Amino acid sequence: MPAYNESATIADTVRALRRQWSPPIDRIVVVPNNCSDDTAQIAAAAGADVHEFPGHNPHKKAGALNWAITNLLPGLADDDFLLVTDADSILHPDFTQHAVRALTRPRAGAAGGDPSAPSAPASTRRATAPACSIGCSATSTPGSRGRLPGAWTRRWCCPVSPPCSRSA
Repeated sequence: MPAYNESATIADTVRALRRQWSPPIDRIVVVPNNCSDDTAQIAAAAGADVHEFPGHNPHKKAGALNWAITNLLPGLADDDFLLVTDADSILHPDFTQHAVRALTRPRAGAAGGDPSAPSAPASTRRATAPACSIGCSATSTPGSRGRLPGAWTRRWCCPVSPPCSRSA
């Protein structure tokens, strides 16, 4: 989880990740990104592994994510899942259950949430309810340079759990 000056929200975010129950989250990694506050200390106190970006990160959130994922991938098993979330997102305790169900569908490549789930009262829309997965064909045509034509993209929606919230 990349985090830039998130001292006000990071503890709640880490606690929400700890509440995931099916499957539970084994490890929470926070990457403080050019912070000038105590985000790292608060994240560690809440139970996260804090991986300090080495030096100044000119690429901000994307740089922090790319650095963390590059370092974490070699230690993951083929059947492990990697959840990336914002440092101000409070995930519903059922999020991983719905995300894993969506990701185990044929050709699914990612699962996401809907921060404006219609079932959530406006005052509590502060994070993401698990809603849909996006899947793509694993093949591409010569010359496509990794871009997938729109016709190859498929969307499968799974049941939405109770609403979640995302801080402003």
